[in-house]
Amino acid sequence: MSTYTQDGKKLIYAQIDVPIVLPDPKDMEDFHFTHGVVNKDYEDIIQNRHDYTVACSRYNVDDWRILPTAKYMDKSGWKEDSSEYKLNWNPDFAKRFPTLVDAILAAPFKEIAFAGWMRQINPYMLHQDSYDQQQPTEPRRYNILLTEPEHNTFYMEDGHGGEVRPDSSKDYPMFVFNNSDVMHGTKPITKFKLMMGIVGIVDEERHLKLLQRSLEKFPEKAIWI
Repeated sequence: MSTYTQDGKKLIYAQIDVPIVLPDPKDMEDFHFTHGVVNKDYEDIIQNRHDYTVACSRYNVDDWRILPTAKYMDKSGWKEDSSEYKLNWNPDFAKRFPTLVDAILAAPFKEIAFAGWMRQINPYMLHQDSYDQQQPTEPRRYNILLTEPEHNTFYMEDGHGGEVRPDSSKDYPMFVFNNSDVMHGTKPITKFKLMMGIVGIVDEERHLKLLQRSLEKFPEKAIWI
């Protein structure tokens, strides 16, 4: 798996040049507690880290409040091509949050297997997400911070035995981070926090073009090691 490099340094984080009009935080909070998943048998909730609200999936979903453990989590099968790709939207989510629908579709994916927001419950120790057998260029994990940047808890290793906390933006809250060269985690929450995760098959050409454009626009937001 290759990593985007410059002057001998590896890129581990970039703010993405996709402007997003975020919904009102209280509206998202209310929606989460009325439309979020209700089953308790998936890894993140068992470990008391996150719970979810599902936005869309390429899999057929009978009940958008049920999140099957193996099929819809961030596992290797999410990064395999499907024979007949169709992105299915949670109709209540799509109707209520059209700007987030646009934001998800702006991420550079050939196929989106799943997108949904995570409500953080507790800190999550340093870790790496599942391996991507398609091996897109790192950084390749696309997220959107949906709540106030000053209450972001996301952090990463800095490559020197320490840690770094990215500087987030309210107007450009999409970011991409490196999942191979460093680990990442979350600190304790200081306020209600939502993070949109998007998982699927990255479109390498679109990914690299968007990454280059974003680095040119926001060079001060990039983190290199």
